[in-house]
Amino acid sequence: MKIIEQENVNKHIDELTCKGVIKKNIGKEILLVTSGINKDFKKLEEVLAENSYTITVVNKIQAFNSSISKNTGLIYVDCCVDFNLLDSVINTKDIQILVVTVVAIIDKNLKRIETLFAKQAYDYITTSISRIELVNKTALYMLYSAACRLNIFGKGIPNQAINYHNKKENNLVHSACNYFLNNMPDYKSIDDLCRLLGTNKNTLAIAFKKQLGIGAYSWLRNARIVKASKLLKLSDINIQSICFEVGYENAANFSTTFKSITGVSPKEYRKLHSHSIQ
Repeated sequence: MKIIEQENVNKHIDELTCKGVIKKNIGKEILLVTSGINKDFKKLEEVLAENSYTITVVNKIQAFNSSISKNTGLIYVDCCVDFNLLDSVINTKDIQILVVTVVAIIDKNLKRIETLFAKQAYDYITTSISRIELVNKTALYMLYSAACRLNIFGKGIPNQAINYHNKKENNLVHSACNYFLNNMPDYKSIDDLCRLLGTNKNTLAIAFKKQLGIGAYSWLRNARIVKASKLLKLSDINIQSICFEVGYENAANFSTTFKSITGVSPKEYRKLHSHSIQ
């Protein structure tokens, strides 16, 4: 079983929480760097174009350089054969542009995944990704990319450039988010959290709305689903245990919430990724 690092969970949670702050800065430009022989890349291009993204395709015979990606927020790189294209992109890309690799079937021992992340790829998708998951993931990637360009993130939780005018509110939200992340299975109520932080529900609610654009419970719900999706994707823990691990006492409620956010049930989500975590 692959251990889920807290920093990785935080990073993905940020994508979901900063939407209200940076939505006007989300771009639509995507760069596809392909070997030219992967037919699945054409399908990927078509799906993204259908969803109003502006697509630029770069074949390996072209010299990739930073000027090509100047207005790009996201780069999909073909790594189905080797990592040569990824190395070329990583060596020349702007640090604020997300690079997501496209792979075929992942090795059973996960060494290929580890190599991708070691090369500073932000994430990976497989050539068999469903249309709805591609669209949903792309939206999150673009959201996070916009946040990076705005320098939203500090140490995993949005605490820069959101609201400099109220440090007390900022620290309150930061402390609450850290508590949620570190006590997710045991969290019981907002009242208990407020007593622990020395505040009240109204103050906490106002702070979350000002700093993140959503309520504390919405943030926690998103955090739970993001952590659950990582566990479903990168571990062999059964779904019932994952439900408890992220703080749900009822499997049906967990499944309903998961589907409302990701578009698929936990079982369907794991099935979509089963070829890449076996």
